Amino acid sequence: MKPGIKPPPPDAPKSAAAERDADLVAALRRGDRHAVLEGLMDRYRQKVMNLAFSILRDSALAEDMSQTVFVKVWQAMPSFDGRAALSTWLYTIARNTCLTAVTRERRMVPLEDFSEVSDDDDDPLSFGAHATGGDPGQAAAEYDVARLLEQLPEPYRRVVVLFYLEDRSCEEVGELLSMPTGTVKALLHRGRKKLAALAGASEDT
Repeated sequence: MKPGIKPPPPDAPKSAAAERDADLVAALRRGDRHAVLEGLMDRYRQKVMNLAFSILRDSALAEDMSQTVFVKVWQAMPSFDGRAALSTWLYTIARNTCLTAVTRERRMVPLEDFSEVSDDDDDPLSFGAHATGGDPGQAAAEYDVARLLEQLPEPYRRVVVLFYLEDRSCEEVGELLSMPTGTVKALLHRGRKKLAALAGASEDT
């Protein structure tokens, strides 16, 4: 077993994400980083692209940033400790990489892209795909979402980021945060209202 990669206790329940990537974790423990990188790119490249576009709002930049993300994943593999699902670890690297870029560029995105969650939403809305569905000329005022998220209190921020930016379903968010799906939906509903309030306050300053 590679140093730093700790297997979960035998009786520890596995999340759906952990079960899905068990073969890649096993490959990582064997030290086969090439197999892990190839598997992650096959399974998550499009989702990483969606996440990057949702934050950066530029398809060419999102593609470049996605490549950067997987380079960072390759470099960070020895530090993966197995405490989070491999996909969660990947999304964390992707989110942090993109938020660093958006902070540097101070790119603005429409708050309306954080669309409401209905009771029958089984999968998260694709933040990037949703954004491209309308006419940009008709979009409402744009806000620095990275800055607004920094002001959003917990646990709303974690739920909003996992659902809208990491492309998680409500059920997966509940698994990751150990809370019922209904609680996740309630926090998403309230979190979006708080984001709107923060955006309104920023207009007044």
